[in-house]
Amino acid sequence: MKKTGIIISITLFVAVIFIVLYGFRFTPESAAKANSFVGNNVTLVSKVDVAIGTVLVYKKDNYFLTVVPHRYGLLWISHDSTTTKDIDDKNDLIRTVGWYSTTNSPKQGTVMVIQIKDTNVATITAGPDSDRVSKAVKLNQYVVFSWDKCYMGWQLNAIALSADGSNLYTYGYPPPSNVTDTKEFRWHKV
Repeated sequence: MKKTGIIISITLFVAVIFIVLYGFRFTPESAAKANSFVGNNVTLVSKVDVAIGTVLVYKKDNYFLTVVPHRYGLLWISHDSTTTKDIDDKNDLIRTVGWYSTTNSPKQGTVMVIQIKDTNVATITAGPDSDRVSKAVKLNQYVVFSWDKCYMGWQLNAIALSADGSNLYTYGYPPPSNVTDTKEFRWHKV
């Protein structure tokens, strides 16, 4: 009897250690921080709860990370992340700082988080024609767009507009459209 208790205790201890080392945590935020790309020196800038789950956007040095924890029973784990590290937008006045799109069954969705530092931008419109959304912006605040469908960045046809409705920026590759370097997929002045 005593021997069985010791074996069960050791087995539970090993299982807990394995679960923790693998990255399972009790909250989405702690699972996101356990993601190997996130680390400790990050600042949470946006948390979006959508149909696909919780999407967290962190600032790290001069770039951003989008992390998506997934729930398994009582625990959370995060292996999905995207980064803006290689995008050449560090000095831009408008930046997409968070991006995630998935078609994981049965849920699908897209999240886009934008930072505006240009005082001339009043609204941003994004989404395909059938699912277009327009939002007013505030300087130095994050604007969050989300859809319950999976869209690629080029499908969103995102545009930043002035107060009088003039196009100021478009989201995508720079003209001419034959440029396909992913480092250049960002906001460009019209």
